[in-house]
Amino acid sequence: MWCDNCGLIFPLRSGATVWTVLIVLYSVIGAVFLFYWGPFVYFVSPEWNIYAVVALLVAGVALLAITGLATRSYMLTRLTFFVWPPLMVLVAIRAGVMVYELNKNQTQFTWECANDYALWPASATAGYASTGATMPKLLCDYGFHSFYTGVAASLVLDLVFQIYGWFLVWRYKASLEHAYRLVQTDKTLY
Repeated sequence: MWCDNCGLIFPLRSGATVWTVLIVLYSVIGAVFLFYWGPFVYFVSPEWNIYAVVALLVAGVALLAITGLATRSYMLTRLTFFVWPPLMVLVAIRAGVMVYELNKNQTQFTWECANDYALWPASATAGYASTGATMPKLLCDYGFHSFYTGVAASLVLDLVFQIYGWFLVWRYKASLEHAYRLVQTDKTLY
């Protein structure tokens, strides 16, 4: 078996727990942002809700990983190991669609900034915005291209964080399997 600690930034179990807590935090914050301010950035009705639900799915799988790591559960660690890769494919597809749609809606975004942070008229007529919600001024202060670049970079970073989190779960699962094989071959270790 190759190096158990190769590619690790932190100690395996505690580092994986901290890493997945970080994933849970930014996924939930991103989902809240999309649920509340999504209509100001994406202009087709269920679009921002779908993106937010995918972020909550990521948070749920990361919570599953945290539970497995905290309880040293082989079953939960293995479940996370097999559930996370298809979700990462979905996250990669979501990232591409989000960036494409954001780029496509540049005109609407710019109009909202130029018109006192009001919701795009077609979206307002359809009743998309939450009651009393206005576009965050900070998004307009930096301009569309800075916002666009920030969203694209954060989505790529999200995928990289998830791949590393999955790698940590895989390493922990492998260390549990190795410890089990060791106990089975040498009964004096237990």
